[in-house]
Amino acid sequence: MNRIHKAAALFILGLALTARADYQLPAGQPLFTRLGYNYGPSVIADGKTEKFWWCGFGLGPSGLTDTIQYRYRDRSTGQWSSTVQVMVPGTASWDSAFVCDPSVVTGNFINPEDGTAYVYAMYYTATDASQVNNRIGVAFSNDGITWVKYSQPVISPQQMNGSYGAGQASTYNFNGRSGLYIFYTDTTTGFGNRVFVRKTTDGVNFSAPVLISDENSAGLSLMSNADFAYDMVSRNFYAVRETIPSRLGDREVFQLMLARMPAADLLAGSGQWETLGFVNPALTGFYMNHNPGLLRNGFGQINISLPNVVVYFAGGTNDPATWNLASATWRPVPATLVLTRYYSAACGNGGMPERTVTVGYVAPWCSYRAEKVLGYLDMAPAAGEVALYGCMASQDQFLSRDSQCEGQLASGVMGYLPATATAGTTPLYRCINSASGDHFASLDAACEGQTTESVLGYIKLGP
Repeated sequence: MNRIHKAAALFILGLALTARADYQLPAGQPLFTRLGYNYGPSVIADGKTEKFWWCGFGLGPSGLTDTIQYRYRDRSTGQWSSTVQVMVPGTASWDSAFVCDPSVVTGNFINPEDGTAYVYAMYYTATDASQVNNRIGVAFSNDGITWVKYSQPVISPQQMNGSYGAGQASTYNFNGRSGLYIFYTDTTTGFGNRVFVRKTTDGVNFSAPVLISDENSAGLSLMSNADFAYDMVSRNFYAVRETIPSRLGDREVFQLMLARMPAADLLAGSGQWETLGFVNPALTGFYMNHNPGLLRNGFGQINISLPNVVVYFAGGTNDPATWNLASATWRPVPATLVLTRYYSAACGNGGMPERTVTVGYVAPWCSYRAEKVLGYLDMAPAAGEVALYGCMASQDQFLSRDSQCEGQLASGVMGYLPATATAGTTPLYRCINSASGDHFASLDAACEGQTTESVLGYIKLGP
């Protein structure tokens, strides 16, 4: 599909990768409620506020369409400003249908068309009535609300072949003025949906594109849609990337991977992403988790939050009318997630008892109670470890070593555990209650009197 023309919702969650609520939001509550779809956030921490620009349902010159919305949040109180629509499709043919996917960066920019100095630049995706051959434009502002568009696209597809084109920009200001690296999607080069990087010293004219490596320590296939931010201390770029494949019939992805790579490798188009963790239904409870953005400072640096990394994304169902902005926070210490088993007396098929085993989300309507902590999973893969996946079969939640969940509904990577016994680990068994069909996990080889199906791996007894 044309990824600029998605549509989004009002069901949100703010969960940390340690299962702690970010900003103390209760499970199932939105960052904010707004009618229509919301996705693709660009978020800047600016003093006491966090400023949000995103793609949302709005009113353009020709009717309801993709527009760019803005609001800010007080970081100390959590209070939100009102929402303002700050950009709509223009009168130029190339951006007359949709504007979307903002990436906002601060610096010292001169608009060559009017000679005016500006402190903000916004790179955005736009398209015409054909809804193909998307291009990237730039607009300038001194307050983040009133924007002056540069009249021409600054990045076009490498080939005008009638596919999605070029879009979904992410920016880093390397000199505090108008020197930028811009990461973006281009679907027209024969490599598939891939990310490229270009450099500019004036914010308008860009160098030739360099193809970004998709190699990663988790061995996953990655989507093009991503956000990037730079750590000036370690000289790593952090990225949040969508993973594929999507589930059959879904219009967006359900899992995001947080990773990092040395800047020298990344900008040269080489290197391997070091996997750090995942945002997926197993953690958040959203059926879909997509179109992410990282919390950064105005220059595109991530040091504002390190050692933690805050990810904003669109969460919801397969219905775009359910997409809204959610958040998850990766905390590197400890580098493990607690695998907990929960019990509900009547949440299974036909009102039967049901156990769910998870590192994050537990359905609030099932009256689950925590039954026991089974152990600890690594957030990222280590040598000798295998991925453990969360899966659903109707109302039966279960764990599997199969990334395709044995033909059932995938919830994504729960975490990683050793495939063979090592010091400080114990076997983790997959079990089934033959009477109810309820799968669960146990540390007991006899599955607590039920049927033992397999050894899932060897889980850590401590963090």
